[in-house]
This record gives sequence, C-alpha cells and structure tokens, in this order.
Amino acid sequence: MISRRAGAINAEGFFMTVVSFAEQIGDTIVVHVSTTGTVSSVADDAGNPFSLGASKTNGSITVYTYYSRNIARAGKNIVVHFGGVGAAVAVEAYTGVSAIGNSSSNSGTGESASVSVTTQDANNVVAATAGALSSTGVLDTKWSASSPNEIFDQDVLADNTKTLSIAALDGGTVATPGTDTVAASINSSSTWAMTAIELRS
Repeated sequence: MISRRAGAINAEGFFMTVVSFAEQIGDTIVVHVSTTGTVSSVADDAGNPFSLGASKTNGSITVYTYYSRNIARAGKNIVVHFGGVGAAVAVEAYTGVSAIGNSSSNSGTGESASVSVTTQDANNVVAATAGALSSTGVLDTKWSASSPNEIFDQDVLADNTKTLSIAALDGGTVATPGTDTVAASINSSSTWAMTAIELRS
C-alpha cells in the first residue's frame, strides 16, 4: 500500500531553492515546484536521479512535478536550480511505490483548480502540484481542499505587487482504476497551474 511518509517545504527568491529533508532508502521522492522562472535542474546531495513527471505554464507561472523512485541513497537536501527570481518548492516522500504511471496537467484562472489523471491500478495515488500567481502581494494566500484530496504542505513568496504560491497534495488512495481528479481552492482569484503523476502500487 502506498503511503506518504513525510514532507518539507521552502520558498526562496534567487535562482536556487534548497529544501532540507531527511530521505530514507527506498523512498519515492516527489518534488513540487511553482516558479515564475524555468527549472534547470533538480538534485539531492546523495546523487539520486530525478525525472520530470509533468510541467505546465500559464502566463508567468510554471508548475513542475519531479520524482525519484525507490532511492538508493539517503540524502539530507534537495536543490532546485531555476532561472528567474521566484520559486516555491515542496518535497514529499512516499513508500510502497512500484512504478510511476500516467501524468497530466491543467491550468486556468480563478479560485478553483483541478487536474485529472487516468489511473491504471487499484490502490494507486495521484500526487499533484498546485501553483498560483496573484496580484495581491500579500502573505495570507491559502490553498484548501476537501476529502479525499489532502494538502500536505503549502507556502507563498510575495512582494508588493504579486504572490506566488504552491501546494503539494494528493487525491488519496484510488479504489478502482479510472479518472481521478485532484482539486483545490485558493482564497483569491489567481492565475493557476496544476501537474500530477500517478504513483503505482
């Protein structure tokens, strides 16, 4: 059975974001990125390889979901390099993942965001990244979700004119294969994008 073990988050503004996170051998690490730039690399300090699962651009915001399955070495830091001046990064560790399956992305404008993935097996989990860019420039931007969707980590990066936000979430365990939609809401109208990958049991 797939389960989320732990997570961490950080938001920084200058070309590199480091998330301190204690990996364990055998973890599947999912890295969620929301940025106004372009990601050039994702790595940890143990040398585990990371692959891009999905990405989506909507206006000035791009959202990415990266992963490293069944890691062979346990690191302590995940580093995301990007071009631009804003990125928020969340890291989630899952256990019980046998493979990475389908992926999907979606984007829009408003307070409601969602992404749908066609799952292939019972007991799979869809891990999703939600990112938004608003013109409020305040730190009280919040994501929320209703069961079975669950937000594990979220953060914001703001200046006087705009707010970049991120949420790392999943849709819970899928009982039967089919279309699984992961949805979330944000408390101010924003330009948003979501990406998602299927974690196979």
